[in-house]
Amino acid sequence: MALYGHYFLFKKWAIAVHYPARWLEVYSCYMSDAKITFEESLQGGRSTAEVVRIGDTVHRSVSARSDFVHQVLLRLEEVGFVAAPRYKGLDQQGREILTFFEGDVPHNVKDPRWTHDQLRQAMKLLRGIHDATAGTALAGSSEVVCHNDFAPWNVVFNGPALVGVIDFDDAAPGSRMRDFSYAVWCWLGLGSDMYAVAEQAIRIRSLCEFYEIGDHRSLLDEIDERQAEIKAKHLRAGRAQNAGIVQDNIDWLARNRAALATAIDT
Repeated sequence: MALYGHYFLFKKWAIAVHYPARWLEVYSCYMSDAKITFEESLQGGRSTAEVVRIGDTVHRSVSARSDFVHQVLLRLEEVGFVAAPRYKGLDQQGREILTFFEGDVPHNVKDPRWTHDQLRQAMKLLRGIHDATAGTALAGSSEVVCHNDFAPWNVVFNGPALVGVIDFDDAAPGSRMRDFSYAVWCWLGLGSDMYAVAEQAIRIRSLCEFYEIGDHRSLLDEIDERQAEIKAKHLRAGRAQNAGIVQDNIDWLARNRAALATAIDT
């Protein structure tokens, strides 16, 4: 933690020196006048290098896309979507100020044992973001504004409840199915043998119902595209190990694609 503050209290301390009996009064004035700010580094999320908590706010370094992200957050606030951070401007260091969500961001996402209700909550949050931006200038000629990384590591949990969505850094106009397919892949851990194919198909159908996606015939094709995009992104960044993990997911989906497609449609 870092402690910042400028204390212009020379006169009050002078009083304490000359009148020791009044030290408590001076100390009380000192504590009320001093502007003390503690910075606590935060873990969680995958997009921003510098994230610190100051009181009930989060301060994050900005990027070339931050102006657009801020407009998205203001739109979500306008429609009453409570699970997105509120944008509060910039601090003296030029960092964006966002409201803080009490809770935890999961780190062990290799074990996707989310409950039925948590999956329902997740899809309702994603649908809320999409509905809030559909038909707006932010979406442009696209259906909605996509979060583009709507996964467990970008959601704040408070006990079993999903209370906040964070890291809108990659938000951009796109289709509902683009965001939804990525969410299905990440929230269900498609690529893991933890669940049988038939059980994963049931879970996929549940997510379609929770979001009310309607026509899901292109879902597996869209997941293919998201996986290919993320693999290429890792390779460009020199993250060969991460790209290998995504390739394992791609191979799993290829092996089980026919069975999944049949089970989803039954």
